[in-house]
Amino acid sequence: MSNLIDKKKVGILLTNNEKGGIGKLSVMMANDIGDQNTEVTLFVPILPYYTYYFKIFKRPIFWIFKIAPNYLKRWILKPKFSFHELLNKKKLKNGKIKIKFIIKKISLKDLYSLDSIILNGIGDVYEYQFSKVPNKIYLVNQLEEVVSGHKKLFQKIRKNFKGKIITHCNYMKKKLSSHIKGPKIIPNPISEYLLSFKNSKKIFKKRKDLLIYWKNDNFIDETDSILKEMIKLKPNIKITIFARKIFRNTKLKIFSRKFNTKLIFDADEKLVANLYLGHEFLLYPNTYEDFGMPPLESLACGCIPIQRPNVGAADMYSVNNYNSIHIDNNHKKLAKKIVNLFNNKKKILKLRKNTIKKLDRFSSINYGKKILYS
Repeated sequence: MSNLIDKKKVGILLTNNEKGGIGKLSVMMANDIGDQNTEVTLFVPILPYYTYYFKIFKRPIFWIFKIAPNYLKRWILKPKFSFHELLNKKKLKNGKIKIKFIIKKISLKDLYSLDSIILNGIGDVYEYQFSKVPNKIYLVNQLEEVVSGHKKLFQKIRKNFKGKIITHCNYMKKKLSSHIKGPKIIPNPISEYLLSFKNSKKIFKKRKDLLIYWKNDNFIDETDSILKEMIKLKPNIKITIFARKIFRNTKLKIFSRKFNTKLIFDADEKLVANLYLGHEFLLYPNTYEDFGMPPLESLACGCIPIQRPNVGAADMYSVNNYNSIHIDNNHKKLAKKIVNLFNNKKKILKLRKNTIKKLDRFSSINYGKKILYS
């Protein structure tokens, strides 16, 4: 009689179906975890944030008439998983990875079939904290209280969570340690596709000038100030702005016209790689990040990040004048440094060679298994 091993079933619950870090990270987890002994299901909510608005914020009417209709419209226009192109096609075909769309919550039948569940948001932790899934893992990608308030409640939920808590960088560990015992750090990985370019000749091809990652409108004044100083010294600078569709608004359009930029919205991984590979610098002026993936991804493609130090995970990879340029409050001095680099191809090439070093800790190999078994 053959020795049959019961397959373990792992669920990964996404917070939404938008193009964003949690979706991409969840796919990398699934690609790694799914094997001959483990079946992994990505649960993708069509109408997300139900628990937030019904049980935490106590605003059910707002969810019913504002949140749910917007997400339903997006689903009707594009009824597919937003990161489908990154899934391991062989594992998907063989049933080692499954996609399951859910309306608001995971059904009890699906929930109780799981051996492990990986939760990505505080609302989901609140919803499933008392479920009978044997192994519950909370991956703290962000501190929701920074945006949503409810600090005491969210800290209480984390403190009372009967499972394993993991985060991704020193900054987050420090913040979480104020109310839970120091969580384990597993750094967010760069996708295999982007990381593959660090050994490619494309790293050293001719590039355009500046790529701006538009996270939201919060940093519009600082970005405006930096660009004005650059344009004084380099009037013909070529600028591209890359943004998520949810940030497409009048402010962004006005800003783009003001600086005569090319504007690109949500893209698949191939286009994202081409954007990084096609530009000398990535301007990322954010003063707050939980992690901050774009500067790290740009390094793998030889695109030099211009970023603030000590924001998110920057201390894990960003070294000023070695593989990055750090932003301070003197934008005139920063612009002069950048323009001098544009005029010194030997120095910019040296920086680019450094961008692709020391990225091994951000490999997606064993990423899911580290989260599941560490």
